[in-house]
Amino acid sequence: MSGGAIWSLSRDQSAWHIVDTSPPPRKQVSAANDRTFQNDIYNFRVTVPAGWYFHERLDGIAILTKKERQPIPKDTETWSIGEQIIITVADMAASVGKNSSPEKWVAKNIPSKDAYDKPVKKSWEEINGNRLLKVEQTAAGTSNHFLAYYAFKENNVYSFTLYPYNVDEESLRVNLSDFETMVGSLSFVGLTDKK
Repeated sequence: MSGGAIWSLSRDQSAWHIVDTSPPPRKQVSAANDRTFQNDIYNFRVTVPAGWYFHERLDGIAILTKKERQPIPKDTETWSIGEQIIITVADMAASVGKNSSPEKWVAKNIPSKDAYDKPVKKSWEEINGNRLLKVEQTAAGTSNHFLAYYAFKENNVYSFTLYPYNVDEESLRVNLSDFETMVGSLSFVGLTDKK
């Protein structure tokens, strides 16, 4: 993701934790069940659908894959690991300055055309009380598409990206459903929309 410094999502081991929202008796926390993860540095939660495993690179990017063990070296181009959901948080002001706004950030960081000169689809949506920017485009260097949602809270840009994205492939439609469920579960604790 372009747009300024990407901050580590976990400066310490306790930044991410599972929130057990199941009624007693408690169910076992595993990838066989949906799990709610909360990041205490950036005060947000998402529910990770069953079948997805949470990984974090050393640079703080959270990556969800369908593999329990997924080595992800720091300098690896993330597209190379296959089916994935990526979560990042970036400083909006680092990209567009002190008087930042979601619209200024989008104008500077989301192109109108992709690397293949095809239009990038952009739309603002209201999902679970959150105003999100939805972006669909072809990933540079591949023939695959990705789908991203961006949320803007205070001075941060929260990015959620699904790759590959193709509604014509049955297996990828399942991933899309999981991704939309996760994005729909997004909630913030004590943060306000950036105006």
